[in-house]
Amino acid sequence: NVTPQLLTQPQSQTAFTGTPVLFSAIADGTPALRYQWLQDDLPLAGATNAMLWLTNVQPVQAGYYSVVVTNNYGSVTSSIAALAVIGPPQLAISWGNGLPLLDLTGTAGFAYALEHAPELPWSGTWLNLTNVTLTSDPWRGIDTSIASTQQRYYRARQLNFAPDSFAGKTVV
Repeated sequence: NVTPQLLTQPQSQTAFTGTPVLFSAIADGTPALRYQWLQDDLPLAGATNAMLWLTNVQPVQAGYYSVVVTNNYGSVTSSIAALAVIGPPQLAISWGNGLPLLDLTGTAGFAYALEHAPELPWSGTWLNLTNVTLTSDPWRGIDTSIASTQQRYYRARQLNFAPDSFAGKTVV
């Protein structure tokens, strides 16, 4: 007749929009153990396992997660695990003195490439305009190389994505 106790707690995580996230907790106690995951202190429908699998995370899913484990003898609530969801970079283009002004928003500390192409669809390699590591949000640049071009298309993309890093930020 042992009340539940948590052997492992869910861990805070950072994820990019559209990627999967897994929270887990290991509990011990007299069977049968029942699990209920919470987001921001509200129960998540159908989230009643030791693992909470979130597929294709979206910014609305950012928040604080915990799990309550119960049995016939009591309950225990886990520590809170934060989920930060990082969206894709946004590039706004306006004009100033006849030149395109590029306003990049993203996550401070992350590296982005600003690239251009002469037409869309573009089957060639996008041409690098500059690389930027955001120190504040937004970053503003001016494309002074456009003077001899009729039209130009721009994009921003994140650099250095690897499973153990997020665009130059190591995740520990």
